[in-house]
Amino acid sequence: MDLFSKAIMGMVLAYCAFVLIASSNGGGGISSDTSASYSSSNGGFFSFLFGSKKTVFFSRDVGTLGSVKPARRIFNLGGEEGIKLTSEDIQERKTIKEIKEEITIKNNLLSEQTRKISFVTPAKYKDIFIEFDLNAKYHSMGDLTISVNNNTAYSSKKGGPVSFSIPIEYMNLTNTHEIEISAGKSENIIGKTEYVIENFRISAQKDTIEKTFPIPLENYEIDGWNVGVLDFVVEDAVRNSPLQVIINNNIIYSQKPLPLEKYEETFSNLEAQMMPKENIVIFSTNKDSGYILNNVHLSVKYYDTDTVSNKKYSFYLHESDIKLMRKNKVEMNVTIDETTMKRPVKLILNKFKTQLNNPNPDTYSIPLNVSAFVMGMNQISIETSGAYKIGAISINLHK
Repeated sequence: MDLFSKAIMGMVLAYCAFVLIASSNGGGGISSDTSASYSSSNGGFFSFLFGSKKTVFFSRDVGTLGSVKPARRIFNLGGEEGIKLTSEDIQERKTIKEIKEEITIKNNLLSEQTRKISFVTPAKYKDIFIEFDLNAKYHSMGDLTISVNNNTAYSSKKGGPVSFSIPIEYMNLTNTHEIEISAGKSENIIGKTEYVIENFRISAQKDTIEKTFPIPLENYEIDGWNVGVLDFVVEDAVRNSPLQVIINNNIIYSQKPLPLEKYEETFSNLEAQMMPKENIVIFSTNKDSGYILNNVHLSVKYYDTDTVSNKKYSFYLHESDIKLMRKNKVEMNVTIDETTMKRPVKLILNKFKTQLNNPNPDTYSIPLNVSAFVMGMNQISIETSGAYKIGAISINLHK
């Protein structure tokens, strides 16, 4: 055997010895309760001979994390008396916006003071009115001007009580509107224009009969939303116009129910747009109709959990791995595949702790400092009180 052949044979024997030693002492292995993997840019015999750059130090598909249980909250609307929609319950005007403090509007040579006010119209109305008391502070002044959605609806110097309706053509296609109050310049160049507005109120004149109920909901009820259910019994009905049930200006029911019948309507939150705060539910019909309802309930069914679920993994780092981390940027990547219930997802790497706040399906990258790792066995855990399907969690060099 020539010298070159002997050299090759020696390297092969050395490599085999290395593999046997690494297998016996657990180098690069995993703890007994779980398994993990890492990859290198090169491997096997030529990696041993010429070296390699490891890019992934840990990778594991997590799968399902957390579980939920069904829950619901029931609102008894109208109580024992139920809901009565008859001609006796017609409200001529309903206040939809009120400003109790004084509003000062100015325009002079040096400055101008205006005021913008937004308001939301109800689902059904006949006319919208603006009412206030106006106090003029100076003579020789410009007009007080009120614009609705960039259209002038009022312009006058006259003080005292003011009341006018907004032309219907000024109301845009959405239910959100903006008022701007301003003052014109004085006829005298050195004069002042100043108005003080008190008791400012926006009201809706309705040609319907309605009853309103507040529905307060919590964050966890919205986050875990499953379905909404409305059920009621019709005691009596004058069925010329539909009975409508409106949640946050969204109509979820519009039918002419028969007397002495029980009804149930389900709805999604895409339809109702309920929020984690006070929501408004309105039962409404036109003046030519009437409905008396009993046993009226609105139920919100949602998923909830009272347990914390976690999964733990171990992975081994050599001294060479730590040295490689010091020379490069290291990150943890977590992929959220599906969300059943949003809650924070906590990630713990040895003593380093971080969390994803109510994550959506996506891949999240978290930069890591080499001080978070130890040479030898490292521990990583992921936990949540929510419910997710999680893809891979990995620790690797930043690409």
